[in-house]
Amino acid sequence: MVGRKKVNPPVLEIFIPSLPPKEFSPNSRAHHLTRHKAGVVARDEVIGRVAAAGYDAGVLDGPLVDIQWGVPDKRCRDWDNLIAACKPFIDGLVKAGVLRDDSIRDYQPSYGWFESLRNPRTEIRVYRGG
Repeated sequence: MVGRKKVNPPVLEIFIPSLPPKEFSPNSRAHHLTRHKAGVVARDEVIGRVAAAGYDAGVLDGPLVDIQWGVPDKRCRDWDNLIAACKPFIDGLVKAGVLRDDSIRDYQPSYGWFESLRNPRTEIRVYRGG
């Protein structure tokens, strides 16, 4: 393969059968208790999927966290809203012991999207830092 770098496999790979909670979009007008409940559900979903994946590598130093959204339709979506709505997913990675903190110094984010007609999902892959 000329011109392509070999990429290490992810340390952790989890799939969530939904997009991030809409209550965490900056445009949301959800009541703070509704927002809190949605955040707890999303965070616990990530914690459960990390445990189910058998993750045992401990807290990673400076990992790359790649989040890909499988969007179910052709509607336009704002990057900043999707990124902000992922906060409970990142909090779940912290609580599950994958990330030290959700601080800018503790991980490198990467985002993308793909079409996933009638099957919205979020794919999270964590790679060792370099």
